Amino acid sequence: MKEGSIDEDISTADLSNYQGISKGSTNNQYVDPPDPDPPDPPGPGIPDPENITRRIGNFEDDKKGGFVSFDSVEEGISNHTFIAWEDVTLFESVTIDGLNVYEERSNGYVYQIMGDRGEIHVYDDASARLKFDVRAVGPEQQISFKAGELTPEEKQNGIVGMSNDGFSGSLIPYGSSKNDETLDLSVQDGFINYTVETKTSFIFRLDERRNYRGIEDYSGFINQGFSEGQIGAELRVEAVEDGFYQMPLFYGDMNLQSKMMNERTLRMMVSSSPLETENKLVVVDISSTVMNVSSPEDLEMTFDNESIEHVDSYSDLVEKSEEPGYTLLRGEEGIQVLVNVPHFSTHTITLQRTEEVTQAESEESYFGRYVYYLPAAMITACIVAFGILRQGIRKKE
Repeated sequence: MKEGSIDEDISTADLSNYQGISKGSTNNQYVDPPDPDPPDPPGPGIPDPENITRRIGNFEDDKKGGFVSFDSVEEGISNHTFIAWEDVTLFESVTIDGLNVYEERSNGYVYQIMGDRGEIHVYDDASARLKFDVRAVGPEQQISFKAGELTPEEKQNGIVGMSNDGFSGSLIPYGSSKNDETLDLSVQDGFINYTVETKTSFIFRLDERRNYRGIEDYSGFINQGFSEGQIGAELRVEAVEDGFYQMPLFYGDMNLQSKMMNERTLRMMVSSSPLETENKLVVVDISSTVMNVSSPEDLEMTFDNESIEHVDSYSDLVEKSEEPGYTLLRGEEGIQVLVNVPHFSTHTITLQRTEEVTQAESEESYFGRYVYYLPAAMITACIVAFGILRQGIRKKE
């Protein structure tokens, strides 16, 4: 069977090129992306999306990447700074009480710090994402944030909004709207302190000025999905000179791996341990540098090799929680595909761009038509010329 076809059995596919950070694995495949090189913005803050050529960076120089830099300390990180088009200190420090770091490693776009009481994942991307997985040991476990140049403000469900004149972002306890009784929060004088009683994940991300048709407040939509524990995984895909670059993120107990089978086909594997009983959403962010999609008719989506239905809106997708389905959101520089995973074992999700006439095919087709019509035209011209010549000969006779 041809590699990359929509019906290929993923169990027989070569998984060595799947992108993902599997728990406990140190052999993840990685392709260095080019350094992000966005132009200077007209004013402070995040530039417009169309002016950003790359959203995924690379920690080439230890703890300094194309978008962020930081230092590691005994119980966490310090000087977490956004550096892409202007320097803004996001957090002076983030610490997990009793973390006791035993390993640090870089995997290109993410730097991981692992300790007895949790893990810290620092991502080098345009959202300056941070993910903290805190393992509560005992009745109380504390995680503390000291804000940098952004002013924190407490929101509902344990969410803390952070902003200044040019930047804004959110610090979100994953699933806090369902488990707020196990979490205590205080925000005072630039310090953000959480006390948790159970295993908890925290996510920080800068708001990106990205608009998608059908969702007015994209950042609010994403934040709500994290707060409700609805979003189980994200995947960002961009094209680079020698192929494709993929940045997976997964939350809670989910795991995600992905592979671009060819220029039209993306395949993902999602799983959960322990098995989830509730549905989760997978958010797939595909740059227009990878493929152009203008409508659901341009995509073929399958779930465990079975075609799945396109749902017109996010709310309708969530309501159909017991069935796999997807919603397509179109933006200025690409698409987002929201896929509903109704229950868990291990599932495969395949996204394929339908056949299209490429520019090369168009030129070849045009040239082919030209070559086809040229002999016909020459023959016709010869017949006409012969007729005129013969008519002239008859007149002379």
